[in-house]
Amino acid sequence: MNLFYIDTHARGLANLGFLSEQKNIIKSFEIKPGALVGTIARKYSKDKIASADGIVVVQGPGSFSAIRAGVLVANLLSRIFAKPLYGITVEESGSLADVIKKITSDKLKKLKYADPIYDSEPNITLPKKICSI
Repeated sequence: MNLFYIDTHARGLANLGFLSEQKNIIKSFEIKPGALVGTIARKYSKDKIASADGIVVVQGPGSFSAIRAGVLVANLLSRIFAKPLYGITVEESGSLADVIKKITSDKLKKLKYADPIYDSEPNITLPKKICSI
């Protein structure tokens, strides 16, 4: 079993790589907002991702923009390459060996769509306070 892994729960950081029963190869990349797809394209070949047996994404909790980007890309890759999608929490990501065991024993269900889990409500639509002089 070889799974492509995406974890963007921390703002400005992406943990990407491959999980397997023998060895996990995860690398951390500092990324700017909107740079996740470009980072994946530069660091991992299309063929390498296509050869994966599935996609694992950390759904959260995490910051709004960071989690949204990771989950969106995981959903996209799952559909483009017709791969099973698995969602885990930040807590579960602490033991990737257990995640692999759950997937191989069918204890972690495949998702049609991964939903993001945010650590707080986004404040992007709140009006800015006007400063009076």
